[in-house]
Amino acid sequence: MLPLKARCLTREVEEVRIHDHIMILKTFQIFRAGTHTAMSGRAITFTPGDVANMAACYSEGVRSAPLVLGHPANDSPAIGTVKKLFEKAGNLYAIADVSKPLIDLVRRGAYRNISAAFHPFQDAGRWYLRHVGFLGAVAPAVKGMAELNFSEHGGMCFAEPCAISFAEIDRALSERSSESGRVALHNAATALKQRNPSLSYAAAVHAIESRERPLNAPLKPTTRRHARDGFHEAALCFQEAVPGASYQDAVIQIEAAGMRL
Repeated sequence: MLPLKARCLTREVEEVRIHDHIMILKTFQIFRAGTHTAMSGRAITFTPGDVANMAACYSEGVRSAPLVLGHPANDSPAIGTVKKLFEKAGNLYAIADVSKPLIDLVRRGAYRNISAAFHPFQDAGRWYLRHVGFLGAVAPAVKGMAELNFSEHGGMCFAEPCAISFAEIDRALSERSSESGRVALHNAATALKQRNPSLSYAAAVHAIESRERPLNAPLKPTTRRHARDGFHEAALCFQEAVPGASYQDAVIQIEAAGMRL
């Protein structure tokens, strides 16, 4: 019989495999420039340029890198997929579809560390992401990375009352008039929420969109609102993971990873 810890890990893996169709886009750090010791014991130095090349050469369409528990030799079972890599200041970030059970395990503290595995290219100094391993008590070889938490962002409740005057909505729209797209909508909703602290972000966006549509136009379906808020949630996660990133930076990278409204 397997030891208790191994049996618990097996149950967690099976839980993830059963529910792996529930995916949420998350951004998190997986690597950084510096001298690191591989599992083989070999010390390798990675420059910021090396890290930038890792991000530039990765393509989900060429070879996707799975999210796994630990460092399995066969890269399975996959509990998520890296959609895109992003580099900033020598740090490497993954924008990935993460299974809901894995997110729950991270939030419970079962997995706190990340360890990335790479394939070397034929030409020295270039590496391709093989998989991203989620670690429990085992410390990662790469020290000094951002904490993994997958925190929830508030303000997504659709049930909160929308007590806003038309004047406030019009002011928010006028602030939006010089911009376009999702960034403008985000800025207008944020401005409206600042004047109404009890208002949820979702209610602010819904109020703005309702004010803008023609009187005879139908409201957007709830599924559309959920998709929009999912996009906003992914953008907030990106900003939280990447220091100094603007909301517009997040939108650009998330859309490049394939998330659309």
